[in-house]
Amino acid sequence: MGNSYIAILKESLVKKSVVLDRVIAIDEELMKTLRENPSDLETFDRYLEEKEEAIQELNQLDDGFEAVYDKVAELLQTEKEAYASEIKELQSLTREVTGKTMTAQNAEARARQAVEEFFTKKKGEIRDGRKSSRVTAYYQMQGMGRGVPPSFMDETH
Repeated sequence: MGNSYIAILKESLVKKSVVLDRVIAIDEELMKTLRENPSDLETFDRYLEEKEEAIQELNQLDDGFEAVYDKVAELLQTEKEAYASEIKELQSLTREVTGKTMTAQNAEARARQAVEEFFTKKKGEIRDGRKSSRVTAYYQMQGMGRGVPPSFMDETH
């Protein structure tokens, strides 16, 4: 019974490692899109959807891992010697997953910062465009008034 639970735990960690690799790759593609073609919002949205699906899968794997681990934790604690090699393998897989999780979190932070910078830049461009159009409209209005005598002045004096 214990060996089948341990096999499930190993499988869960391996799947989580694969999904984390996918999340890291998606973050890299997001960054590439922002650098090379920031106006390609369709591609950007597609990557965000893929990432959301991968994160949901990670959450499901975490929930499943915890449920199985709860069932086998006591056995692993009481019979450490009998399951020593399996415990070492689980620890190794856990370290691998933890490292990839940190890499994914760092990539996520960089991607978030790049997106914020992109939108801040676009917001500034829009604001500058509005100012420019107001200034242009002002000067056009000033130009329209040329050649028209002021209506306040009495031209007879």
